[in-house]
Amino acid sequence: MKLSGKPRQVRNGHSRGATKRTAALLALAAGLALAATIIAVDGIEEEASAAGTTIVVTGASDDINGDTSSAQALAANPGMDGVSFGEAIEVANNDPGAYSIGFAAGLKGKTITLRRIPVLAGGGVSIEGDIDGDGGPDVRLGNGQQTRWSRGIQISSSGNRLHGLILQGFATGVAIDADATQGDVLPTHRTLADNVISNLRIRDSRVNSVALVSSASTACGLPDPDPCRTYNAFQDTTIADNTVVRSGGIGLSLGNSGDRIERATITGNDIQLQKAGYLGGITVEQGGDPGTDGVPAPISEVLIANNTIEGKGRGMEGIAVAAGVGRAQGNTTEGVRVRGNRVKLVRPGRRDCVACQGIVLRAGSDTAEATEPGLRPRLTPDRNLLRDVKVTGNRVSGELDFGVFVQAGGGGAAGSRNRVREVTVERNVITSRDVAKAVALETGGAHYGRRWATGNLITDLTLRSNTIENGSGHRPRGKLAEQAGVLLKGGDDRSRRGLIRDVVIKRNRIKNRLKAVRAGIKLIGGRGRTAKNNRVACVRLAGNRVKGTPRAVSVRSNLEGSTNRASRGGC
Repeated sequence: MKLSGKPRQVRNGHSRGATKRTAALLALAAGLALAATIIAVDGIEEEASAAGTTIVVTGASDDINGDTSSAQALAANPGMDGVSFGEAIEVANNDPGAYSIGFAAGLKGKTITLRRIPVLAGGGVSIEGDIDGDGGPDVRLGNGQQTRWSRGIQISSSGNRLHGLILQGFATGVAIDADATQGDVLPTHRTLADNVISNLRIRDSRVNSVALVSSASTACGLPDPDPCRTYNAFQDTTIADNTVVRSGGIGLSLGNSGDRIERATITGNDIQLQKAGYLGGITVEQGGDPGTDGVPAPISEVLIANNTIEGKGRGMEGIAVAAGVGRAQGNTTEGVRVRGNRVKLVRPGRRDCVACQGIVLRAGSDTAEATEPGLRPRLTPDRNLLRDVKVTGNRVSGELDFGVFVQAGGGGAAGSRNRVREVTVERNVITSRDVAKAVALETGGAHYGRRWATGNLITDLTLRSNTIENGSGHRPRGKLAEQAGVLLKGGDDRSRRGLIRDVVIKRNRIKNRLKAVRAGIKLIGGRGRTAKNNRVACVRLAGNRVKGTPRAVSVRSNLEGSTNRASRGGC
């Protein structure tokens, strides 16, 4: 799933915790302002407090015609149009320190058109767009950049705060990217930490509303033999209480460049995806850019909680957490919590919501070569690991192919030896007109060229106390043999030696309203004549309640093939 061009693209669901966090930030800002001793000169305020220097933007122009060497210099020479937003950013970059950038009362309701990307390169900058203190954004930043990959604001440093702004019409609303210059030489071994993006309204961003990405350059990466290796770290990132309308979602996407994400929080956001398909509401993954393969990029400790995601289109994923997509190899994503989110994806008009999936957990999928066959050398997503993931208390609804989809190797990628382990799916509510695979586990998933998906593994997974209701009395799409409230499939067509084992399915409530579906829980060893030696084993079932099907549980070793096996035993 593409995020933001060469850098990657993927109602009021505010949590109590997220609301408290925003209130605390506002209270802190107010307290610092009251405590400060302020000397104001033409929009520049020197504060004798920890908040540092306050710069008040007084003009709606984005021109930089004042002296931006320092705050004092800009106060003495702001230019004919007052202090512009661009000048305030330039001062913070040219004379690094702690800055608070606000807006004059006369700019309430006005639009500042940005002709260049504002980059926060110095760190320690707070931008507040709530002029009247009512908690809502008052200043709009519009897109005047002459580039397809426009960005509303770019964060390339640590300790920054964005709050109370409207960003409209940019390809990406806010980008967190270590490369402040967008040059051929990429920054390496840098840490971007403690950045907070909150209470923004982001509209009409066709790629991403917020994107955290590895830096990319035309001077390295494929088709050149030198991979882009940067080894940057993104730590303690918070994206909270933002409203996204007619846009792409929030994407955290690393290249295979040695970068890493540690401790990211995505909470209380209201995301309404645009109608164009193949978007993610919230995406966390490595391998998004095919030009950065080289070194694994670990992701750890990510919280995705109390967000609302709505989409009307095709190919949408509400929440996707992955270890290794595209050409990415040897990656680990771990310690992810997905809880209390509301996801609703529906069809556009009379067309099916093809490939619409509520919550997706995958290791090794979606190879770039399937869509970019000219890339060399050929690589497929192998040896990736997704572990320690808990999906709890979410509500997934709409017209979907899958409610919760857990996959190791697949998507036409021929990814091999990928692993998903230590996953809990608990207390979720999944209701849909169309979905006949509310919770599905699958390894393999088609070949790429002559290469088969081989040796993928899903293990140590618990499905407990979920409520599943499917259908509205019609016949489901797809092959009836695979339709079920819960489906475990050891291998798809042209997959070999895939294994699903050590699965607990306990105290789930499944109500089926789809015609001709024969069982609520299905175990299938493999599907297709070319699926070979795939297995489902050691599945413990207890206390499940199934209504609307002749049988509660169905176990079949083969659909068309002959060498696959499925059983509840083998522990």
